[in-house]
Amino acid sequence: MLFIFRVDVGAMINLDMNLALETVAHLKSALASYCNIPVDKQVLLISGGESLESKERVCKYTAGSSDTNPIFLFSVSTLEGSSPPVFTEAEHGVGGDRDLQPEVETSLNLPDTHNTVAVRASLAQEYVKVSQHQAR
Repeated sequence: MLFIFRVDVGAMINLDMNLALETVAHLKSALASYCNIPVDKQVLLISGGESLESKERVCKYTAGSSDTNPIFLFSVSTLEGSSPPVFTEAEHGVGGDRDLQPEVETSLNLPDTHNTVAVRASLAQEYVKVSQHQAR
């Protein structure tokens, strides 16, 4: 999984790791669809404050492969706005709409590493969130 931390709402976004092989511009397009933040209003940074360049591949940067070292997504619109951001469950895949099965299958093919444990633990937490939502 590719880990993106959405700073404005304090939520981790888990995306397909194949996006790491794409350009930053492609990742921004995917984030625009997923988070409803226009590409021109996104700022992507890694730990240390380095900005991701649109023409570079995401895998060039040493971030995003774990939830302890994510890529940080800032929304310029939120920073410029006067009201606080609103976290919605539907926007982040909580509530039964999200199909976790492909992510589980992908995680089964990961090597035996600490990162694999983190990825699988994150998926387990997602299952807990979905089951809690369904129990309501």
